[in-house]
Amino acid sequence: MQEVKKTQFDYINFVYGVGAAVILIAAMFKFLGWEYANEIFIIGLTTEAMVFLVSAFQWNSNESGYKWEKVFPALTSDVDNEMGKIDFTKSVQDYYESTVKIVDSVQKLDKAMKTMASTSETLSVSAKSISDRMDRMEKTSSQYEQEFSEMKSRLGLINEFYEGLSKVVEEKDKKEKGK
Repeated sequence: MQEVKKTQFDYINFVYGVGAAVILIAAMFKFLGWEYANEIFIIGLTTEAMVFLVSAFQWNSNESGYKWEKVFPALTSDVDNEMGKIDFTKSVQDYYESTVKIVDSVQKLDKAMKTMASTSETLSVSAKSISDRMDRMEKTSSQYEQEFSEMKSRLGLINEFYEGLSKVVEEKDKKEKGK
């Protein structure tokens, strides 16, 4: 790139720089709560207003420091001819097709989420039912255990009774044999 060098002093840039420096210093005084912060802030805002006033009268020169046409050839080309080559209908059609695909995907996702919610609810009901059945089985099991324990003790009593009865019968048989 070729750059055009300026040898003269640019007063507008100088005014911008001084205005920015004054407002920054004023803001610093205000934020830090230093003495005379209000006065310096007023001076800074006034300076900024003056800078804006000066910039209103700044004339834009057509001379730029760079040859932008070499960097961006589109700046000098015929834009209307270039725009004619672009097929907007294909772009719009592609956009429409993509949008339809996205909408279909979202609808499928919504359907899947509803199915998943229904399945989750069914699983929850099933788990509750299993839990209730397990509680009933536990109660029944403890009842069986209690009845089994009672039956065991009754069998023990019956065994004792039969042992006693068999002893009596044996003694009676011995007495009868001994007679």
